[in-house]
Amino acid sequence: MKRLFSILSAAVMLLSIAAVIVYAAGDGKNRGDVNGDGKVDSADALLVMKYDAGLTKLSENEIKRADLNGDGNVDSCDAVCILRIAAGLKVPDAEPATKPTTAPTTTDPNWDP
Repeated sequence: MKRLFSILSAAVMLLSIAAVIVYAAGDGKNRGDVNGDGKVDSADALLVMKYDAGLTKLSENEIKRADLNGDGNVDSCDAVCILRIAAGLKVPDAEPATKPTTAPTTTDPNWDP
């Protein structure tokens, strides 16, 4: 019974590690390596900026590699992350969405024009 448990535990750990590797690698290319040239550099950031401005299109795989902050959009925030990677800097974690603040209204007892 202990042997079976050990084998199952090892299999679960191995599959977990494999899942992390597959997620990190995307489609086999480095995340951030949008153009697929094997390195993350300013050319990748430029491609993302052109895409964000509507000047070029990206394939589905390029979009997966470009969305570094995982928000489902490819935009200038991802380009900044790519530039940070290219410069050897730490990429900050995505910040959780904050509740938008609303402007006070005349029915608000704390409102003072």
